[in-house]
Amino acid sequence: MSGALEYFRPSTTTGDYWEPMTSADYSNPAEAVVGILTPGAAMAQAAWAMMLTASFAFPTAIPLVREAVLAQTDTQAMGQACVALFRSGNFGAQAADEVRRQLDRIDDDVWQADDREAFEGKAQDYIKRIGLTQMVCLMTGTFTIILTFLIFILITVLFAFAVALFALAIAFWVAMALLPWSLGWGLQVEMWGNRLATMCHTFVKGFNTALTAMQHAWAGILGALTGLSVVTQIFLGGGLQTVIDLGQALVSGLDDAARGYIQRFENNLTAKYGARSPWAGGSVLHGSPWFSDTWGNPESGPFGDVDWGTQHATA
Repeated sequence: MSGALEYFRPSTTTGDYWEPMTSADYSNPAEAVVGILTPGAAMAQAAWAMMLTASFAFPTAIPLVREAVLAQTDTQAMGQACVALFRSGNFGAQAADEVRRQLDRIDDDVWQADDREAFEGKAQDYIKRIGLTQMVCLMTGTFTIILTFLIFILITVLFAFAVALFALAIAFWVAMALLPWSLGWGLQVEMWGNRLATMCHTFVKGFNTALTAMQHAWAGILGALTGLSVVTQIFLGGGLQTVIDLGQALVSGLDDAARGYIQRFENNLTAKYGARSPWAGGSVLHGSPWFSDTWGNPESGPFGDVDWGTQHATA
């Protein structure tokens, strides 16, 4: 059997039946700004290439090659992941509203059995579980989109400095080609380039240090939130299934996590030697994003065939 599996919501006309959700139901504020993050990866690559070129003319630009390598990030993929998190939060809110609507329709005339109160209690616990998951999704998406924009700002600053240093490097080489008539001009350009590179490195290194501290802090907060969510879900009736779902999610993301750690190790190794010689850093040419655009989406199981870009699936 084949066909399109879609997400559904209560009808907006009668509310007595469910109808397919449209793209308007998926909208959230993050989607409007993700487009700004699209050039992040390309800008980081260009900044690295220009910094590497400028380091042949200005020795003080060599440490900037390291910073440019460490800045290699696919900000667009991060933004899309945040959009998916916000959408998940919206779906949770809609599901909780539907459970409440169904509870409101159950009165003494409809259900007078002894197990009605038990059902209502379980339904309320389910709403609480949905709300907790929604909170984690929204908080994760919010903090991650903030970090993404800070990374994008860092890349933009690096790119601007790289353009300036690259232009000065070209001017320096032109002056050197016209020796001896342009000796004074060439020395002046070299001085400007070294000063600019020193100033750029001071700013970028400080920004990067602060950003790294924020990332570590957010990782700790996210770990605590996840632990709190799992424990609460278990006590609210999730039981062993909560642990199983968490394990499946971790396994589904192992491939992306492994790729991320390997790429980060490569970036750190490249940056280490890139700060010593302008000849280093070639491995970054193929592209070194910290984040994969799959973002740990499952490739098998009940959600393995979902197209996470359109929120549809094929059965």
